[in-house]
This record gives sequence, C-alpha cells and structure tokens, in this order.
Amino acid sequence: ESDRGVVVDTAAADLRRIERDLHDGAQARLVALAMGLGLAKEKLTDDPEAAARMVDEAHGEIKVALQELRDLARGIHPAVLTDRGLDAALSAIASRCTVPVKVSVGLRGRPAEAIEGIAYFTASELLQNISKHARATRATVDVWRAGDRLMLQVT
Repeated sequence: ESDRGVVVDTAAADLRRIERDLHDGAQARLVALAMGLGLAKEKLTDDPEAAARMVDEAHGEIKVALQELRDLARGIHPAVLTDRGLDAALSAIASRCTVPVKVSVGLRGRPAEAIEGIAYFTASELLQNISKHARATRATVDVWRAGDRLMLQVT
C-alpha cells in the first residue's frame, strides 16, 4: 500500500516535471522561433541578407528544440527500452555516465513493462547521482531475478 502511494506521488511529480520542461523549454523556444521566423518573413523583401541570417539562426534553434524534445521523450519512456529491453536500455544510460559503468543483466525473458520502466528510471537516477556527487572512478549496474522479484544493484 505504501509502495503504491510512493509510485503515485512519483508519477505525479514526473508529470509536473514534464509539464514544466515543456512549458519552460521546448514551448518557449518554439514560440521565440515562430516570432523570429515572422520577423524574417517581414524582412525578406527589404533586407534579404538579414532575413537569411535570421533563418539560419532559426535553423539552429530548431535543432536545439528537437534535442530538448528528444531528451524529454527519453525521460518519459525511452524507445530503446521498448524496442530492445532492459539490458540495452541500461547500457545506453551507462554509456552517458561520466565514469565507466559495467552493466550485467541476468534475466531470462523480459519482466513486465512497468517493472522494466521502474528498474530503468531507478538506475538512471542512481547513475546521475554517481556522476554528480560520488567522485567515483567506476560503477556497476547488476540486474537479476530472485524468485519472483527483479533485483537491481548500482554500486
């Protein structure tokens, strides 16, 4: 019962984070981009060189906005987890860690989707903490089954 409450609270916090990230990040960037392109359109006939510079800037901003949206989508549910499973997904987040990470996943078959997601996001958060706070020189992520439970250990 208390575990379910924690999951519900965590999900609500995640939704608030996603809303904030969309509002403050990608949405704000896209609004500014639309305004910039509108100004470039107005300058097109009077000052084509300035309009071209503005379009170039907008092109760069689009790339940043797309990366922000990709990062946000990865934070919601990474495609690699859905497509290739927990081992590949953990390896992907390990490759982004600031220290070398050894990943060992000893599972026969895939766990339930919800369990995979919990394990993925837990490991992701722990590896981020290692990168930011641990002053570690290496890390390990181990996943195995103990009876009907999935076990995750990050060291």
